[in-house]
Amino acid sequence: MNEALRYVLLAALFLFLYRVVRVVGEDLRAASRELDRPWAVLLVEEGPGLSPGEAFAVRGEALLGRGTGNDVAVPDPEAGPRHARLVASGDSFWLEDLGCPGGTYVNGRRLEAPAPVRHGDRVRVGSTVFRFLQPRGPRAAGV
Repeated sequence: MNEALRYVLLAALFLFLYRVVRVVGEDLRAASRELDRPWAVLLVEEGPGLSPGEAFAVRGEALLGRGTGNDVAVPDPEAGPRHARLVASGDSFWLEDLGCPGGTYVNGRRLEAPAPVRHGDRVRVGSTVFRFLQPRGPRAAGV
């Protein structure tokens, strides 16, 4: 009886360890996928309520705007509650205006449709200006 109990406990221990290893493996795979996603930084150049040099990290997708729940909070009265969306596609990022009256600008040009943004581009939301930095992404001309 004592030996049978030992085998049952040993089997339970192996089953427990198998499940722990499986969960840890799934977590490591998920973390690896997260690291493979493109990333960028929006660096504040000027704008009300933000300090020049303040940085917002973007991984995959980010909503920009004045409202709560945005990934990049823009406390600018000229910015819309949900002003723009920055989305990774492959190794690049695309910027989309979400229909705010003031518009969204890249390098001084108003977006009429989603447009790619590249390392060094200037992005304006309301009166707030960001520098888009993507160290491992496509380069903008002249940067």
